[in-house]
Amino acid sequence: MKELIHSGTVQQILWSATEEKLANCLTKKGASALGLLKALSTGGSIISTRCSESFNTKAALMSLFGLPLRYFSQSPRVVIQTTDVHPGNCWAFKGSYGYLVIGLSMKIVPTAFSLDHTPKSLSPTGNISSAPRDFNVYGLDDEQQEEGQLLGQFVYEEDGDALQTFLVSEEVTRAFQIIEMRVLSNWGHPEYTCVYRFRVHMGSLLNIMNS
Repeated sequence: MKELIHSGTVQQILWSATEEKLANCLTKKGASALGLLKALSTGGSIISTRCSESFNTKAALMSLFGLPLRYFSQSPRVVIQTTDVHPGNCWAFKGSYGYLVIGLSMKIVPTAFSLDHTPKSLSPTGNISSAPRDFNVYGLDDEQQEEGQLLGQFVYEEDGDALQTFLVSEEVTRAFQIIEMRVLSNWGHPEYTCVYRFRVHMGSLLNIMNS
């Protein structure tokens, strides 16, 4: 990765090619390829004092003959615990700008991040307007640090796969145990944004592209 860490047009061309190749590999190889990047979010914890306030979406997860029976309001912890991305089983925060801060189980040098949202095919509205759109990821040295090191600026594609993986796009010179996901916008929902699953990865990208 060090060969890619240079300024200017050459870096952008090389990095874009690397991202495209990884994306193609993940699409073709699926979970087996993603497994080569070790997920460190699982087993971690949510630093709730740094997260945005939860929002009750009033989305019914249990119904009978189309009538709601029970409503769930999930905490941010669902983002690192769940493997279920059915509609409503997410952490929601008010508006389109918010923070999610994760304490990992160990210090790592992150190489990629994965973000899941419920597929359009499962959405009752036929769209995913509550999905994050633009988001940045930062590495923090401690809970009190106001502005961490930028690890990348990303876009979750509305018409892309439900699971999208993003390579760290900035030079990383040290390990972090606290990762902040900062959502800057969503795909148009006026009230809230939903985050279903977010994972932090470490591992060799070359293993994926050559496997």
